[in-house]
Amino acid sequence: MIINFAGDIDLANNMYNYFISNSTINEKIEIKIEEDNLVISIFNERDKKVDKQIRSLLQEYLNSFKIYRGHQIIELENLITIGIPKDIAEISTLVFCEICGYGMSSEEELLVHRRSHGIL
Repeated sequence: MIINFAGDIDLANNMYNYFISNSTINEKIEIKIEEDNLVISIFNERDKKVDKQIRSLLQEYLNSFKIYRGHQIIELENLITIGIPKDIAEISTLVFCEICGYGMSSEEELLVHRRSHGIL
């Protein structure tokens, strides 16, 4: 299992220390830190209880600090990403059609696209 902290190395280090200090789970896993990732090996891979404990500890840690309350845990198979979710419109220069939501890279493309809807 890999837990990625979206470039937040401090959070990755803090979470590493939190896992190491938690005696209920550190006996069941091997954990190492690689930049902004925690790589966790579960000794008994079929132990779903350990998976749930890991996710619970992650959420518990995030909830315990105001600074991390906006962070979310996003899972995709064996990869867990922890970060602040952003809307695509906030982080890109894309412009979107008001009718269908289609994204384009410029206002000129948007004007041409609007014509396909019969606007203008």
